[in-house]
Amino acid sequence: MRNSALKTLGYPIRGYVKTDKPLILKLVITAASLLPSKARERDPYYNVIVNYVDELRINKSREFEFHPPEHAPPTVSTRNFLIGWSLVAGVPRFGGRILYPRNEIRLVAVPPLYPRESIEGIDFRNDYAEPGKKFTIVVNRELNDPYAEVIIEEWYKGPEKGIVEAYTLDVDVEFKNFRDKTMLIFDFPPLICKDEYLIFYPLTFTTKYKNIEFGIRTKVEVGSANLEKPITVPIQITL
Repeated sequence: MRNSALKTLGYPIRGYVKTDKPLILKLVITAASLLPSKARERDPYYNVIVNYVDELRINKSREFEFHPPEHAPPTVSTRNFLIGWSLVAGVPRFGGRILYPRNEIRLVAVPPLYPRESIEGIDFRNDYAEPGKKFTIVVNRELNDPYAEVIIEEWYKGPEKGIVEAYTLDVDVEFKNFRDKTMLIFDFPPLICKDEYLIFYPLTFTTKYKNIEFGIRTKVEVGSANLEKPITVPIQITL
């Protein structure tokens, strides 16, 4: 096994292990979040909310395959989430409690493309928003003095308490009126990779793990002088 990043979109993880010794191979998915402590109204600190391990015993060189959980979270680093995936291989010692020597491959995982919600009076020119690219919607009426913003909601729902923390993503918006319609062109900021194994961007996802749920929702709010109330348009940000 070599140190390299892989990308998975919810499909099985396949590979080949070459070895002349018995090995243990593990798929490890961990997620930590500040939201559980915030929900309890305490000073924020990271809580481990996902610790998923699947392992195989490898006695000789062969192919392997892991099936990650259907609702596994992506490898994002955001205001409230820090999520990592890795493959760990090593020679078991002391009944398998210690792996030595060991090797680790960190993985990159992105969420699947979710079904897009239909909104009356809204036409989509893109299936999803993507870092560093333009995302366009059309409102089927002419808007006077319009404004729009992209709102990110990072949320957590535990057995007892839940919390939603919302903030605005810094996105440039261009408005164009034509044929009694208004086109909104959102220019999403680029992906900044400080770590090749983490996605420093609030990708849209929903995760269920044991008795908790968490994720990131994304919506566009559009308002104008001739609207009674803002229009809310759910969207997805992914890669």
